[in-house]
Amino acid sequence: MIRASTIDGSQGQSFSGFSKRFQWLPCDVILDPATGSVKIASYINNLHPQVHAHLYPIMETFIKKSLPAWDILYRWEDDFAVQRLQTEEAVLDCQAEENVNCSCKPRDRPLGENEAPRHLYEPGGEEYEDDSRWSLSDIDEVSDTSGSCEGSRDKSLSLTRMTLNNMTLVQSKANFEGSQRRKLDEAWFKSTHRVNVHDADPNAAGYVKITPDDVKTTGFFKDKKQIQVIVKLANIHLTPETPSYDGGSWHTEGQLNEHIISTALYYYDSENVTDYTLGFRTNTEDLSDKIYYKQYEHCPIYRTFAIERDGDRQQDIGSVYTEAGRAIFFPNLMQHRVSPFKLVDRTRPGHRKILALFLVDPAIPIISTSNVPPQQKHWWDQHRFHNGEGLPDSFDNNVTVAAEWPMELEEAKVLRLQLMDERTWVDEEEFSLGSWNFCEH
Repeated sequence: MIRASTIDGSQGQSFSGFSKRFQWLPCDVILDPATGSVKIASYINNLHPQVHAHLYPIMETFIKKSLPAWDILYRWEDDFAVQRLQTEEAVLDCQAEENVNCSCKPRDRPLGENEAPRHLYEPGGEEYEDDSRWSLSDIDEVSDTSGSCEGSRDKSLSLTRMTLNNMTLVQSKANFEGSQRRKLDEAWFKSTHRVNVHDADPNAAGYVKITPDDVKTTGFFKDKKQIQVIVKLANIHLTPETPSYDGGSWHTEGQLNEHIISTALYYYDSENVTDYTLGFRTNTEDLSDKIYYKQYEHCPIYRTFAIERDGDRQQDIGSVYTEAGRAIFFPNLMQHRVSPFKLVDRTRPGHRKILALFLVDPAIPIISTSNVPPQQKHWWDQHRFHNGEGLPDSFDNNVTVAAEWPMELEEAKVLRLQLMDERTWVDEEEFSLGSWNFCEH
């Protein structure tokens, strides 16, 4: 984390995902394009390079293990993009028999010999969904209308009849939900009104483009000789007093000024906690002005894209079971969230521990620990007046005898809370994309 001066009285607030106040500090990592070996070239923020020197080779090992997967993600769009079905419309192809008077509604299904005739107030699949007369709020509004003068008597009687009819509709709908007739109607409708989208061809060339031979062991990121990695340890401890974890929030890693493109998660220890998953979702493209659809017909849109009317534009793409010994790699285009978990045995503590590595875009280097000396004041106290004696040579030129900028622990905790507040606000802004709006036209 580094602090920057505010600009134009903005108080360092983020704008469009960029922060003027904070940036996670990556370490620089040297790559050998010929052998694939790695060497951490600058200190890991908050990990003392002498006190914790034994951890640096371990971190190098994990970074090296991440390179093949990160490289695949880095090359994905150009080299490995798989088939994607394309369509410019969301309409149904009516294939009902010629003798059926079909208005393309589920209730148009011809009844069987032993079925009772349909009645006036019987809903029919999407017909119910599209008709505002079924709204209980409408019924409440009508039933709340009253008039005290003689001139309003006819109007009041008319509204009463409307209320009774609507109540009949709602009661009929309640009886119809889950009924055998509705199931038959919907099955007939789906079989005779198919969405006009071609299936993927599993035999098409390049259907799955990636092969084992595509996974590199050297020459990562177009033979880059240096990358930047942000290192984070994330531990969750549960106790008999606090026996459960409610789950995380949806988020991507970092802010735009940190240029994080990929994540590697190593689940290296888990004790006395229930199973949990890492869920993923992604922003979807706004299709409302790019897809042809018929007015008042949402069923084809739902069946083509699985889009709920007025639903949010986040697409759930599944979850991954996490356990000790598992590694997960994914691009920073995906939002992710940890599921809730709790203690198995509530009489003793439990924990979950992971190592998180965030890859900065190799094409866009950012300020790193090569540029910023350690900010922890206690690292410097015993060497402060000795030009960094005892610290790595790379820090010597950054030492100022009268420097007052290193932070005490309490100040760092306050800044950390401010950083978390800022990133929480950015995540909420980023993900509040609104709902689908396929307006009538």
